[in-house]
Amino acid sequence: METNFGRNVTGRVDFFVNGSPAATKPAVLARLAARAHYRSDRAAEFHYGGFTAKLTPPDFQKLALAQAVTTGLLLFKIDVTGKTRPKNIVFDPGTYYFFLNLVDERWLGRAIGVRGNIVCTTLGAIFRQQVNYHAARTPAEHPSISLHRVFEPSGRRQLRALRSLRLQAADSGWADVQIEWTPVGAGCQKIIVCVPGPEQ
Repeated sequence: METNFGRNVTGRVDFFVNGSPAATKPAVLARLAARAHYRSDRAAEFHYGGFTAKLTPPDFQKLALAQAVTTGLLLFKIDVTGKTRPKNIVFDPGTYYFFLNLVDERWLGRAIGVRGNIVCTTLGAIFRQQVNYHAARTPAEHPSISLHRVFEPSGRRQLRALRSLRLQAADSGWADVQIEWTPVGAGCQKIIVCVPGPEQ
């Protein structure tokens, strides 16, 4: 199937997981995330009046898929500022880290506080591996986040987005995170994770 991202060849490559890796404790993930290096020049922000949610991606992650299946994949840091929290925002002011894990064969996103407390969870993430061919030299890329009001609570808006997966999560209730990039031959390979809005 042809999409805006290229030809969808899902089903041509098998994905197997052998065994059941032990879940990494949220407090351990929070400590790992606190030591990570983040790309402040690639941060993106949501503004809700005087309330701001700033998403900052880390450096590109190696073996992103394997990390997500085993220890957990760090997608971004969330810095929330403001005095009055809107009703449709699930975070109080502070710093959080968003991880993706494979749990019971489903992608589970978790926002974890600096002390290791789980603030919210979300299901339905899309993990996409993409290979691009370039006629000329492959340009270097950087971690990136494309925001689509990801912090709205689940509900009818999210259900509509889930029904529109063929549109690759465009426009509503999602954040698209490019977390891995590797030049390969006359092109490159990248990992993009599409994350639906965390649930209250």
